[in-house]
Amino acid sequence: MCRGRGKRDRSTWPAEVIAAASSDDKLEMCKKLGADYVVNYSKQKLKDAVGEITKGEFCDVIYDPVGGEIFDQCVRCVTPKGYARLLVVGFASGTIPKFGINMALIKGFDLVGVRSGAQLGLGPRGANLGESRSLQLGSSKQKRAIPPPWPRHILCH
Repeated sequence: MCRGRGKRDRSTWPAEVIAAASSDDKLEMCKKLGADYVVNYSKQKLKDAVGEITKGEFCDVIYDPVGGEIFDQCVRCVTPKGYARLLVVGFASGTIPKFGINMALIKGFDLVGVRSGAQLGLGPRGANLGESRSLQLGSSKQKRAIPPPWPRHILCH
């Protein structure tokens, strides 16, 4: 979510966006693209930073294209309110994480696999469909209702 064609339009996506990355250079780009907050998880624990930013509410939607060790930290950043989604988009770290299913039960969130790469085979229109599908999976119009009108906090890395 911290990459894209231009700066985020708050009128169409008003949720607060927390961008997380392993370098300040990446986070600077995320700021330019409209992230409200940035967290360098190589310098601080992601859960602690997100908890502070959200005043302990944590995130309604998490978009994870990295996997690996950071996935475990993302799981701990999910709000425990029972309606959140963790979108698994890829494994850029090269490591497929193991998932303790007890966390989904304890926090009551949905774990959703998003095959956005498969959409690239459909050409430019397919890539746009994949991107819009990722946003739909995080919205209140899919499966479970997230309190209206939008998720309050979204974590992307």
